[in-house]
Amino acid sequence: MMTLFEGLKGVQANIYAAVLAASRIHYRLEKTGPGWSILVHDEDLERALKAVSAYISENPELPRDEADLPEFRKTFAGLCLAAGLAAVHAVIARGGDSRIFLDAYGSSASRIVGGEYYRVVTALLLHADIAHLAGNVIGIALFGSAICSLFGWGAGCLMILLSGAAGNLMNAMMHQTGHVSIGASTAVFGAIGILTGYQFHDKFKRRTKRAGAWLSLGGGLALLGMLGSGPFTDIMAHFWGFLAGMALGVLHGMWGRHARNTAYQAACGAIAAAMIASSWVRGF
Repeated sequence: MMTLFEGLKGVQANIYAAVLAASRIHYRLEKTGPGWSILVHDEDLERALKAVSAYISENPELPRDEADLPEFRKTFAGLCLAAGLAAVHAVIARGGDSRIFLDAYGSSASRIVGGEYYRVVTALLLHADIAHLAGNVIGIALFGSAICSLFGWGAGCLMILLSGAAGNLMNAMMHQTGHVSIGASTAVFGAIGILTGYQFHDKFKRRTKRAGAWLSLGGGLALLGMLGSGPFTDIMAHFWGFLAGMALGVLHGMWGRHARNTAYQAACGAIAAAMIASSWVRGF
C-alpha cells in the first residue's frame, strides 16, 4: 500500500477516512509518531486524492490545517539541478572554448526570432563566470527545492525549465535583434514566479484568505525587484521569466496539484530531459 497522507491530526484523519469509506475506497489508518497516516492501494491513489479534493472543494471554509492536502516530501531535486548547472559550466570552462558555446547556444534575440528556438533552453545552462554561476546555483537550489517539494521532482523540474525558456522567448520577441543573454537567472525568477502564482491562487480561492493572496503577490514582486535588478543583469528576462512562472503556478494550482503518482512525475522529468537534450543536439 502507498501512503496517501501522513502526519495528520486526529480530527483531520477521521474526516479523510470517512470520505474514503463513503467512496468505497479501502484504506488503512495507522498511528505514526505525533500524527496519523492513511494508506491506500496503489491503484486507488488517484481516485482517493480526487475524492478528498472534491470534499475540500465543497467545504472551502474548513480551517486551513484541516482542509489542505499534504504536499510532497522533501526532495534533493533542486540540489541536483544546481549541481547540473555547475557541472555544465565546469565542462565548458575546462575546454576553454566558452565563446564558441555562447555563439552557438546563447539567447540571441535575432536568431531566436529567426527560428533557432532551441536557444531559449540552452542559454539557461551557460554562465559567464563563477560569480554569475554561483548566484544562479544558490537560487535554483533554494527555490527549485521548494517547488519540487510542492509539486514533485518531475513536475517541478519541468515547470522551472518551461518558465525559463518562456522568459527567454518573450524577451527575444521583445528585443527582436541586438540582444544576447545567458544564464539560469531567468529560470530562477521563473521559479519565484511559480511559487508566487501558486500561493496567490491557493489563497485567493478561499474567501477568508484573499487579503493574503495580494500579500503573496506583493512579496513575489518585491523579490523580483530586489534580486532581479542591478548592473549587468537582464531585467526584462527576469520579468518575463517571473511572469511565465506565475502563469504556470496558477495553472498548476487549478489543475495539476493532485497529480502525485510516480508515472506522472517520471513523464514530466522525461519531457524536461528530452527538451534539454534535443535543444543541445539541435544547436550542435
